[in-house]
Amino acid sequence: MKSQIIYILLGLLFITNVIIAQSDCSFTNDTIFIVEQNKTLSGKSIKTNFKNNSEFKIIKVDDGKFYIQLSVTENLYFDKKDNLELESNGKSILFKNVLHQQLNKYTGLYVVEIWKNYIATLKDEGLTSITFNKAKTKFYKSDSKAVKQIANCFYNETNTK
Repeated sequence: MKSQIIYILLGLLFITNVIIAQSDCSFTNDTIFIVEQNKTLSGKSIKTNFKNNSEFKIIKVDDGKFYIQLSVTENLYFDKKDNLELESNGKSILFKNVLHQQLNKYTGLYVVEIWKNYIATLKDEGLTSITFNKAKTKFYKSDSKAVKQIANCFYNETNTK
């Protein structure tokens, strides 16, 4: 009898942790540097880390614009400008003349301004790959799911305010 109660309590604890982890919409005050404008902007962001140590962040700056900041650890083309294509399960969006900035020896950074309706695409489809300089970087399904989760949080937060 005691062991059944312990298993039930452990099951409830596990379910509670899963629910809490899935609903974690932690926003932080943040800044973003826009190279083309030589300007630092303030706002709110939410981020997720990928399995390959890349990081995906959605930012709403104080003037109401939306940005994606993506740090990558694969297919590095530091200080090169080219087209950046973000793919979400067959849907894609193309950004022209995006600078691949160097963060450190092993990490590059893309910063692009997006429209609010693209956040809806991300919440529904996630992010499956990017293409820059004809090199495609694919992301794991778990990474795409994490993007869906933070995009959903971001979409809900920005639609209620």
